[in-house]
Amino acid sequence: MPSVIFIDNDQAVLKSVSRTFKLESYNFKLHTINDAKMAFQTILKEDVKVVIADISLDGFECKTFYEELIAFDPSIIRISTTSDYPFMQSFNDNGQTHITFNKPINTSHFLEWLNRLFEFKEGSDKDLETYFFSSVKLKSYPENILNIMQMLKDTDFQINELSSAISNDANLRVKLLKFVNSSSFGFARQVTNLKEAIEYLGVTNISNIIKYLNVFSIFEKQNSENSITKTIPYLLDNKIISPAQSMDLSFIANLQSFITDHDIIMDQNSIEKTLAYIMYILMVDPEICYAVRFSSSPELCKIKNPILNILTLIKFLNKELDDKFVLNIYGKNKIESLKKGFNK
Repeated sequence: MPSVIFIDNDQAVLKSVSRTFKLESYNFKLHTINDAKMAFQTILKEDVKVVIADISLDGFECKTFYEELIAFDPSIIRISTTSDYPFMQSFNDNGQTHITFNKPINTSHFLEWLNRLFEFKEGSDKDLETYFFSSVKLKSYPENILNIMQMLKDTDFQINELSSAISNDANLRVKLLKFVNSSSFGFARQVTNLKEAIEYLGVTNISNIIKYLNVFSIFEKQNSENSITKTIPYLLDNKIISPAQSMDLSFIANLQSFITDHDIIMDQNSIEKTLAYIMYILMVDPEICYAVRFSSSPELCKIKNPILNILTLIKFLNKELDDKFVLNIYGKNKIESLKKGFNK
């Protein structure tokens, strides 16, 4: 059984995690440790797959600890916990952390997230994982983005306050307005101010866009030759997908292109499992991860999944999949109409 190490100076935190862990059945062993040097001894003895550490460890610089961990085994997932948001930016300047959880941590939610992580990891390819994490330098949310995301969770937030918070980040403001005025949304006229953009799009879309721009933008190069990317405008025009879904599909397309550039021949099933695993680490919605995992075998997915339906439709339109699955979802007449228009 794989092992997880949780390192923190605060014994109360470690006891809380241990108590919650004992209440449920999980697919991993948990080791709670208050010393990074002792953690390495556990790593040498156990099959450690994930290490969680507070970035402000006493007596041992956590950044150095992660650098040594990367040198030892880059495939070990490195998760940081912190309440010091400004320090997080400089701490993770070279991709030390795969993902950050902010304190205080909801231990039940966190352990369940970890449990599902191992579910996605099953069958993934270690070479592809190592390639991804050695080639992509992940950046944690900076403090201003964390504050904006927290504001969006409040049902009573004021549009003027949100607009002001976004405006304080000039880079985010420019990117957001550029994205809103892109073909993804198709507004009749240009949207020039943030308040108007927020009123047009609503909280969910604004939240999705900020998440997309700051987490999913790890791929600077947009691949327009991918079948997903080429099909997105057509599906938007025919109102098969929403702008929010187009963002999810764009991210999937870019991650696929990144992985397929890797010079290793492997079966599609291994690629899809690895993609789903990496996406889950990046905190992508589990529904989207499952969609990628079963995109070549949609009949095996046991839950209703709109993104999986769309991915299967895209494969069908691009003649990558000849399956009755799409006919059952969209109906013969709709499929024939979409196919006819797509092939023009």
